[in-house]
Amino acid sequence: MSSLEELMTRSVAVSVAKSKTQLSQTQMKAITHWKALRDAVKDTEDDLKAIDNINKEIAHGVHPGITIQSAHTIKQIYFNKPKDIYIIVTQDNIVEAYNDIGDKVWEYISDIPVEYFIYSESVQQYVLSDGLQTLSVFTEGMQLISVAQTDKPIQCMVGNEPKSQVVTASPGSITFWCFKFGSRHLIPKETTQSGAINESDNIYHIALEDSASKMQRCFAVTYTAVYILRVCDASVLGYHKNLHVRKISSALFYNPLKYLVTAALDGTIKVWNAGKNDEEIDWNLILLFIGHNDTVTGLAVYPFAPYLISTGTDSSIRVWSFETTDEIDHIETDFQIHGVDSDYRRSVFCTYSGNLMHTWKVDNLYVLHSIIGSPIVLLKMVSHPVLPSRCVALTTNNTARIINPCTGDIITSLMVKQSTEIKDFCYSMLDNSLYLIADGGKLLIMANTKVNPCHIVNNWFVKPRNSIKNSKYMKCECINVFEYYNKPNEGKDLDMWKTVLKATLSREIDSLEEEAALPKLRNKALLLLGTMDGYLAVWDTKQECISFQVLAHEHCSVVSIATDQPTNHVLSIGTDMCIKVWRVFPFAVESLGPLTSFYCNYVPKHVALYGAKLLVAFSDDVTATYNTVVYNVWEKNRIDHKPWEDHKDRIVSATSNVTLGIFATASEDCTVRIWNEDNELIKLIKLKEQPTSLVFGDAKGDLLVGLCDHLYIIKHEDYLPKHIVHHMSTMNIEQSPPDNIIEMNAELTKTLTSDELYCLGLAHGAQLRFEQYTDVVSVEEANDILLEKVAIQAKYDTISRRDLDIIKIRDGILKRPMKIPVSSTTKRKAMKQYILKFHEQVKVDLPEFVYKDDIVVNKDDKAFKSIQKYIPEKKPLGFFPEIPIPDTGNLPIVRDGFIPNSVLLKVILPEEELSKLKEPDWIPPQLTAEQLAALENRRKMFQKEEEIEEELEELSEDPDWLAKLQAALRTPTPPSREPTPLEERPPSPAQSEPIPKSPRIKKPMKPLKKLVTRPEQPPPAPPREPTPEVAEPIPKEILPDWITQFQGDAWFAKYLPNLNATTWPKPWTMELFVEMLLKVLKIADFNFRIPITRAIDLLNGIKKLDNSKNIYETLMYILNKSDYPRSIIPEQREFIGVALVLLKNIYIYDVEYIVEVMTNFIEGDPVRDCLSVCVI
Repeated sequence: MSSLEELMTRSVAVSVAKSKTQLSQTQMKAITHWKALRDAVKDTEDDLKAIDNINKEIAHGVHPGITIQSAHTIKQIYFNKPKDIYIIVTQDNIVEAYNDIGDKVWEYISDIPVEYFIYSESVQQYVLSDGLQTLSVFTEGMQLISVAQTDKPIQCMVGNEPKSQVVTASPGSITFWCFKFGSRHLIPKETTQSGAINESDNIYHIALEDSASKMQRCFAVTYTAVYILRVCDASVLGYHKNLHVRKISSALFYNPLKYLVTAALDGTIKVWNAGKNDEEIDWNLILLFIGHNDTVTGLAVYPFAPYLISTGTDSSIRVWSFETTDEIDHIETDFQIHGVDSDYRRSVFCTYSGNLMHTWKVDNLYVLHSIIGSPIVLLKMVSHPVLPSRCVALTTNNTARIINPCTGDIITSLMVKQSTEIKDFCYSMLDNSLYLIADGGKLLIMANTKVNPCHIVNNWFVKPRNSIKNSKYMKCECINVFEYYNKPNEGKDLDMWKTVLKATLSREIDSLEEEAALPKLRNKALLLLGTMDGYLAVWDTKQECISFQVLAHEHCSVVSIATDQPTNHVLSIGTDMCIKVWRVFPFAVESLGPLTSFYCNYVPKHVALYGAKLLVAFSDDVTATYNTVVYNVWEKNRIDHKPWEDHKDRIVSATSNVTLGIFATASEDCTVRIWNEDNELIKLIKLKEQPTSLVFGDAKGDLLVGLCDHLYIIKHEDYLPKHIVHHMSTMNIEQSPPDNIIEMNAELTKTLTSDELYCLGLAHGAQLRFEQYTDVVSVEEANDILLEKVAIQAKYDTISRRDLDIIKIRDGILKRPMKIPVSSTTKRKAMKQYILKFHEQVKVDLPEFVYKDDIVVNKDDKAFKSIQKYIPEKKPLGFFPEIPIPDTGNLPIVRDGFIPNSVLLKVILPEEELSKLKEPDWIPPQLTAEQLAALENRRKMFQKEEEIEEELEELSEDPDWLAKLQAALRTPTPPSREPTPLEERPPSPAQSEPIPKSPRIKKPMKPLKKLVTRPEQPPPAPPREPTPEVAEPIPKEILPDWITQFQGDAWFAKYLPNLNATTWPKPWTMELFVEMLLKVLKIADFNFRIPITRAIDLLNGIKKLDNSKNIYETLMYILNKSDYPRSIIPEQREFIGVALVLLKNIYIYDVEYIVEVMTNFIEGDPVRDCLSVCVI
């Protein structure tokens, strides 16, 4: 049980023991709420602990998964990421699909040879090549869609997913295909020019740059050479040959680093710098990986880090690092591996051999944090309440590196001469100094860490305290520093100390001199030395001597010193198998005072302190004892664990995390074990190499592990049990302040030798860090790509809607809409409007055209006189006789030879004939006055009919017109009588029946004068009927005020834009409106959830809502779902406060509400302000 749980249990027990009469109602509620919260959290932690106990062991690296056996020999495999299936192509032209547990999903037996088979994610279709001249497009259900033909046999085919293309290689050419016509057909988009690629070069490998940029490149492999092409125009950018001695067997473009990786039949793997464009390709060999004993058959990307996976016929799978430039994993199998396929950020990759496909699981527990440059010997972590934490690494070449534990950057370094042997070191953040014990323990070195590289300030030979001049030097075995920090409450302690002195001395201390005599509280660092003759000494750096020493372990050496700053304790461990605890008095002359001691069965090698709990690690090679024991320093009891949980080899390091209350140990058996404060094994981590040292990098539990020349980090979320991670959510863990790298000092670097300068440049933080396997394009290219995708998607949507409509028409779901009948009145109105628009068009005045024949020629003009009379060269011959052309006198001759017909007739025919051809002018017939009057009466009658029809249409718009019409029809009509002539009938204003039309008169065609009969006296115009009274329109209904008050809000306009009196069915109640708001609340963003929640709270204040239970369930669902609101985000924190206020106002107080309030209370200060109004 943790300290928090113990405190809560004691509080509850004390509160219950008191009389209820002495506790107020608020106190009783608080006790009940805390108890309910504790029980809920404890039950959850118990369940998580039970789950964590099932599987305590995790391992780093590549582990075998499932094996899928096919009935035929496998030719090609790859993983279909969108469908999460494995595709297998066999040599018998069979395509098989398996899921991740090895079950066959579907099978396709092809009628044609299957040489290459790929899947296009963008169009969700398969493309098959028979290796000849055919490309077939299939649906996901393996239904043939279309077939494309090529001019030459296809030697290689790959998919270009960033641009939704298919790339094929043929002898002397490479073609880039794109999907057209609804992604149903493959059309060649670009092809290399004739002669750009040699016809004799057979291209059998293609590596594409994984980029959507216009500068995307394609690398085509032919024997030992590589062609470089630009994808957008299929132009050849370059050609490089003799990359390998033997034929290239595989190629891969590693996009994050812009590396081209090639592998050959001789087992070598070469990494080339391909640059970001064709101008940067220098074909410099960056790395050379040698390890395979036979042909390399496949290259693939490692899922999680800048690593490379390679397979070969030597039955091995190897993982290579681009940053550390060496092999980091090696898996031996019992079969030759012919190919590999992987996907970035997916923890499983697959290989095939014969008729078997194997899957491999990648557990990437630790990643590279820093490159140290030489093997790590010892790691120490130094923390400070205000300053940033730092990690110090000591290496085999006497180099100390000060590292930022959060980023892995090298802050500064210290180089010591190779002849000097360093035994131990410590780092003081108060003094910014690094102290080292060297030269067999005689020499104490002090270095300044404020500069880069570190500068050695002093060297001291340690002598005993009060020794004579020629006395022997003390040999130190270990060193540590105890740093005392001035705490914020030390001022109160000083006041208490003054009060004690006043009471003791019975006098006042007011003068400055007397107050100055009191011990001043300040920061201080004590440098502690453990000697080989059993002394524990304090070294004074200012006096350059030992200020205090005490015999801690008689006739035995002190092998280790541990400090605990919060409790002011120091532990010394000696070879006498005794552990002693000392109290530290930093400002006293006698700085150390003994407290307690206890003995062990073996000599402790490593210790780790956490409060009163002390973990001791024993390593005895003689008895093969490698175990850990936890001691309670004050209770002096020992806690053991099960024997089979011990390490199997020598323990090299032990460390503790005070925040989480856990210990960690590392051993040469390539394991790291995590223990709780009760010495129970909670996690076993298997490494690929032997660790040399181990420390906790921060309060969250990130582990820093030294492996060979590098420092690796194990994130806490990757190894900690779930119940500890769950418990961390209620803890306020402070992060270390940021730390900066110290710039190089040019003057200090001049004093270093060439070997020291080389060693100084080897160390650096991990540089190859990238979270996603995508290429970065420019803003312009990104916008163009986005616009192109949107346009293509819009076309696809149009085609899909068309196909859906066709299916609906086929099934009879979609029918042709009925044509709305149009009345004659509407047609006449439309005609009038059309004529009105036609006549109101702007009339353009065209200039008058002047013919050349109408030009008046001045005879006195010199140009006219200079024109000679036209005389033909010879008489016309032919069938027609010669026509005499009379002299036209002063008529000009047209130069272009065109003569109008009117002129030609005047010339040829005499005037008598022309007069006969003329027809008399047509004179329209004239109507008499009586006929005009009859037509006017008829026009007025038609006009009246139109007015009546318009009135009827207006009445038809009234919703109650049918009821009014039926009521009018039910009224009794007066008795019939003989009708009177039309001209004698008196007008009746109240008559509701329409006016009878006059009899239609047949119109004879001719003569026109008989069109209308001529009555002796024209009948008088019928009187105009009065316009019937139109009923006043019923006023439209409007929504209630408790709805319209929100119509101006942004959330109402976004989610309820069409809510009005006609669209919202009755009854209009607050409960129905609130139900609608609850549905919107589940899908709205947090910036809209806040005003919607306040609106519900406002409606609840107007009237007590009957559906408060639904409001409660909706809010609790939002507050507790997987993507629940978090208090660290301002918007979500405000929503938490508004939601809790609404929950309080609906007066539903149960366990879930209490747990929610208390959980948010534990979140900290950002939420407590919001919870002040929610206390019941």
